[in-house]
Amino acid sequence: MCQLMKVSKLEQVAAKVLGCEVEELRELKYDHYGLKIFSNGGEEYAVGSDDEAQEAVKQYIEDSVWSFRPEFIASHTKGGASSGMIKAISALQEACKGCNEDIQSLIDDMDEFVEDAVSSDGRGTFLSSYDSEEVEVVVDGEYFYAYRLN
Repeated sequence: MCQLMKVSKLEQVAAKVLGCEVEELRELKYDHYGLKIFSNGGEEYAVGSDDEAQEAVKQYIEDSVWSFRPEFIASHTKGGASSGMIKAISALQEACKGCNEDIQSLIDDMDEFVEDAVSSDGRGTFLSSYDSEEVEVVVDGEYFYAYRLN
C-alpha cells in the first residue's frame, strides 16, 4: 500500500523559492534565528511565517545593536540624538568589541527600535545575508517569507 507523504506549508514555500520538488529538499539541522533552513543544489533559504520572521528579525537586531549607526541608536535613547549622546555611543562602539549589551541598555524601547529599523530597511536587509531580499510566498491564503542565505 502506498503511503502519502504529508508536506508542510514551509516545505511548499521552500520548494517554490528553490525551484525544485518537495522531495528534492533537504531541511538542515540548524536554524537561522529560529527560521527553518532548506537547501537544494547548494542554495539555502531560511523560511517562516510572518510571526516567525518578525521574531527572527527582532532577535537578529537585538544581537547586533552595536553595529547600528550611532545617530540611529541615539534617536532611540531617553536623552535623544544629542551630539553628546552620539559621541558617547561612537566611543563605546570603538572601545568595546563586546558592547552590545551596554548599547542595548541605552535604548528606551527595544520593540520600537526594531520596528523603526525594519520599516527603514526591511527584514531582508537583516535576515538575508546573500542579497538582502525578502521573498513573499502565499500558500493556501497564508503568507510566508524566505531569505536566501548563500
